[in-house]
Amino acid sequence: MTYQEQLDTATTTTEISGRIIEESITSIDDIYGSRDFPLALTTIAQIAVANHIEEFDINNLNEDLNSIDLSKPIELFDANNHHTFNAYNYIIKDIGINGYVIIATHTKAPLIKEIKTGVTLPESFLKTFYLSEGEFYQFDGSSYQTLNNIKVTIDDFNILIEERAKALSNLTMNLLNSIELDTISMLNNMAYLTNLTDDEYTVQKSYNGQDKNAYGYGGISNISNYLKDRYGGTVSYTSGKTLSMQNFTMNAFNSKNHCALTAITRVLMYYRAEGYTKIDKSRADVFKKVLAKAKKHGYTEKMVHLQLKLTI
Repeated sequence: MTYQEQLDTATTTTEISGRIIEESITSIDDIYGSRDFPLALTTIAQIAVANHIEEFDINNLNEDLNSIDLSKPIELFDANNHHTFNAYNYIIKDIGINGYVIIATHTKAPLIKEIKTGVTLPESFLKTFYLSEGEFYQFDGSSYQTLNNIKVTIDDFNILIEERAKALSNLTMNLLNSIELDTISMLNNMAYLTNLTDDEYTVQKSYNGQDKNAYGYGGISNISNYLKDRYGGTVSYTSGKTLSMQNFTMNAFNSKNHCALTAITRVLMYYRAEGYTKIDKSRADVFKKVLAKAKKHGYTEKMVHLQLKLTI
């Protein structure tokens, strides 16, 4: 099954007579998703770092990723002794920033679990357990050690791990399926990014038919000239339907590089006017929700080409 098929068929809830039913897991295997990712974990880690670091100006994806050096993977195990994440120490060669990033190894875990700057993880321990954000227990052969250098005996750790395993058994399928939807969506976004050509990715180029200082897909004032210059041709309009929408721009939200999200907000405001009262009255509030949802799926001002899966 392809990732798009997984995305199309995955469900997050069961609804009976209007009530959402929480479904409990039936076995430990239910906690873990597919490990067949469309990208190497190292590529995912590099994209996550490039997207996170403010000082890192993304222009050319391949060039940018090549400037990020990663350590060997540090395998991280959960309370069930399953290999659920990989940690990588990173350094950005051109600007000297370092840190670590934690990437899921299966689809029922958050794809990008942690990104830290200015701190790295020890790489010399025999085995590392990762029980929650920032909570590492590293085995040196005789005892476990936290990042704060606190020693934990094997017996004490076994008691702790048993309690945490019980907590994992209380996870619901609803939550796990929701996490899996987000993870698969982000994987698809990243796979899309890696397939872009340099011209598609570098949006700073201007074309005929655009306003002054506009570039990429923005500020198009003459569609025919734009299509001819960018794609070598034009299109013919044969039939269609016109919808009456508000004509606000992203300037209404004091934002930049959010033209796609502004367009989505326009569509939602149209449906609000058509009687969908669950949509907020305020376009500013709608835009905030659209932006928050987009960021959840990997969108940033720097990665303006991300395909968004928005469900509001």
